[in-house]
Amino acid sequence: MKKLLAVLLVSTTLLGLAGCSGSGGQGGTPASAPPANSQAPENSKAPESKDPAGSAEDLSSLKVAVLVPGSPTDGGFCQLGAEAGHAIQTELGCETTVIEAATADKIKSEAEALADEGYNIIFGHGGEYASPFAEISGDYPDTWFVTCGGNEISANQFPFNITFEESTYVAGVLMAMMSETGKLGMMVGGDYPAYTKTTRAMEMGAKSVNPDMECMYAVLTNTDMNEAYETTMNQINAGADFVFSNADAGTLGSLKAANEKGVYSIGALADYSSEAPESCIISCICSYDMAYIAAVKACAAGIDEPQILFSGMADGAVSLVWNENLKSKVPQEVVDAVDDTVAKIISGEIHVPNEYE
Repeated sequence: MKKLLAVLLVSTTLLGLAGCSGSGGQGGTPASAPPANSQAPENSKAPESKDPAGSAEDLSSLKVAVLVPGSPTDGGFCQLGAEAGHAIQTELGCETTVIEAATADKIKSEAEALADEGYNIIFGHGGEYASPFAEISGDYPDTWFVTCGGNEISANQFPFNITFEESTYVAGVLMAMMSETGKLGMMVGGDYPAYTKTTRAMEMGAKSVNPDMECMYAVLTNTDMNEAYETTMNQINAGADFVFSNADAGTLGSLKAANEKGVYSIGALADYSSEAPESCIISCICSYDMAYIAAVKACAAGIDEPQILFSGMADGAVSLVWNENLKSKVPQEVVDAVDDTVAKIISGEIHVPNEYE
C-alpha cells in the first residue's frame, strides 16, 4: 500500500467524526478512464520529498488554502469545504484561508496568486477544480494541488474521494422498507458523477429491497431553494412519500416541502434533523474535516506516488445519524436492516460503485 493511502486511513481512523459535512452536493467531472487500482499513471513521478514544514508533526508553518465553488455559508457543500479549512487551522495550527472561486479563470488566477504567495497546499473543493489546477500545477512544483473529486494526477496534484454513496445506498434500503406508496423522490444539484452517484446508489439500495420501487429523479438547473422546493413538491404530489435532496443550498427548499406535506426526508451530507425535526428521519453524513486533515498530513509527510484517495464507512468518514425524535416510529426490522447493511458495506460483502466505476 502506498504511503499516501496508508496515511489517510490511519489519520481518519484516529480523528473520528469531526463535524459533518459533499462526493454528495459536490461538483465533479467525469473520469475519462477510471484508474483500475487508483494508481497514478506510469509516467507520473512524485518528487522524492515534499515536506515544506520540515516536520510532519509540527505543521503550524504550513499555509493552506481551500477554494470553494460557491458561498462558504451556503449551508451545504461549500460551507462544508470552508469548515474543513477551519478544521485544518484548529487541529493542525496551519495558516488557512478560504476563497470563493467558481469559474475556470477565477480558479486558475486565485490558485496562481496563492502559490506565488507561498501557499504549500491548495485544495479545490470539487472535481471541477481538477482541470484548471492541472493547467498550472506544473508551474508550481513546491505547492500541492488537491481536489475533492476529479481524476487529474501528477507529481504535485491528486484527488481524494469520499464514498458518500455508501450512506445513500443504506438510506435507499430504509426508504424502500418504509414507503407505503412505492415511490421515492430524489433530486441532485447538478449532472456530475459526484452528485449522481448518490442517487444511483440510493436507487440500488431501494431496489435491493423492492425491485419495483419507482424512483423519481430530478437534476436542478439552479441550486436555489425555490427551484428545489417546487421540484420536491412535484415529486410529493406525484406520490413520493420519501424524498432526498443533495443540492447544496437547495436542500433547505426540499426539506421545506417535505415538512409542509408531512412526508419523510433524508438529510444529505450533514445532520438536518434540527432543520426538519418532523420529517428528516435519518441523515447521510460525510466528514470532509477528516479527509482534508489527513491529506494535509500526507503532503507534509511526503508522498511516494500520488494517487486517488478513497475514504468511506470503513474508516469512519461516511456514516448515518438517526433523528432520535423519529427513530421510535421506525419498525425494529428496519433499524436492524440499516445496521446490517452498514456492517456488510464495511466488511465488503456489499460493494457500492463509486463515481469512477
